[in-house]
Amino acid sequence: SLFVVFYGEQVVAAVFTVAYRDAAGPLSILCLGLIAFVVSSQTQLLQLETDARFNRDTIIVGLVILYVAAALLVAPFQLMGAAVARAGAMLAMGGVTILFCVKRWGWRSVAGRNIMIMIGVMSLAIWVEQAPLVSSPLPRFATFSLAVVMIAVSMRNQEKGVVVVAVAAQVLAKWRHRRRIGSV
Repeated sequence: SLFVVFYGEQVVAAVFTVAYRDAAGPLSILCLGLIAFVVSSQTQLLQLETDARFNRDTIIVGLVILYVAAALLVAPFQLMGAAVARAGAMLAMGGVTILFCVKRWGWRSVAGRNIMIMIGVMSLAIWVEQAPLVSSPLPRFATFSLAVVMIAVSMRNQEKGVVVVAVAAQVLAKWRHRRRIGSV
């Protein structure tokens, strides 16, 4: 979603022509809603734990939030209002998931630090992307790269290790294992 925030304008212009370039703003706002996917595995566990009642209930709550927000925001803000309504509904559903996880399994069931990092970096990226300085290619690429690195070095797994390092170690171990099998 960081790619869409920083390069959405160019992608929209390339795919749909320059006439639709202004639609990239709402697309960036919609990317904020993707933060809710950080708790998607917890959603699956809650679905299993509650015989799908949790999913039914959160979908109903999400629809109510979406319809009310859309009714209030679309008329005055048009496409941007619709994007804010949808992203807000997604974030609210993610928040409900976090509340239910904490209630059922305690604070260790939610990676709060990782969620805060994603919210912070995505919000900062959207704010910075609107700055005139970032409109040229080199500062845009530098800011995009910095945001990706911030996420890569900040995210932690359950053992408090850096996720990127843990994934790299697993990939390296599999590669070494395949090399050993291939040489036998």
